[in-house]
Order: sequence, then C-alpha cells, then structure tokens
Amino acid sequence: MVTQEIALAQKTGDDKIGKIIDEKKALKTCHCYKQNPHQKDSKLICYSNGILGTLSQDQTEQCKNIDMKPTSKTMQRHFEKFKELGAVTQVCLSNKEGQTTEDFYKCIGREANKQI
Repeated sequence: MVTQEIALAQKTGDDKIGKIIDEKKALKTCHCYKQNPHQKDSKLICYSNGILGTLSQDQTEQCKNIDMKPTSKTMQRHFEKFKELGAVTQVCLSNKEGQTTEDFYKCIGREANKQI
C-alpha cells in the first residue's frame, strides 16, 4: 500500500506532501529553510503548524506569512541525506510490481547500507 501511494505520487507529479490536521492553524505562518543557502533561487523546505509533514510547493505558495530560518551546516547535511534517501527510494520503487510493504522496507535498508 505504501509503495503504491509513493509510486502514484511520483507518476502523477502530485507533491501534496503536507497533510492538514488543523485548518485554523495551517498556512497562517510557514517556517522555511533554503535547501542550499548559497543559491539565490534555492528550493524552500517549509513546515507549518496544523500540517503534518513538509509542505508542497503549492502549499508553500498559499502561506500567508513566511518566516525564513537560517540553514545551519547540520541542516544542510540532513537535506543531503534526505536527497540520497530519495534516490534509494527510486531504486526500491523500480523493483517488481506488487511488492509488499515489508519487501519495500527491506529494500530501503539494503540500499541505504550500500550508501554508507
């Protein structure tokens, strides 16, 4: 089920990442980091109270106020590791159709260990 949802989101380009859990708080103020603070037009990684997970580009554009946070070196390393995990996820999603969630997680563990 999880792998099917991820594959569908990637296939359709649906990046509605953040799940709204409190509409009154959601998107009033969004807290954002630049993925690469040395690039002027760097992608933003944002979150908001009332939303579970990071925001999609569409959700970020709906924010009423954006609070830019400084991106530390530690945060930059986290972004890079997350990007690497995305590549691992692609490998595991390209495996056989109909794999179970357990198979998917085993693949993630195996491929992530290759990165270390």
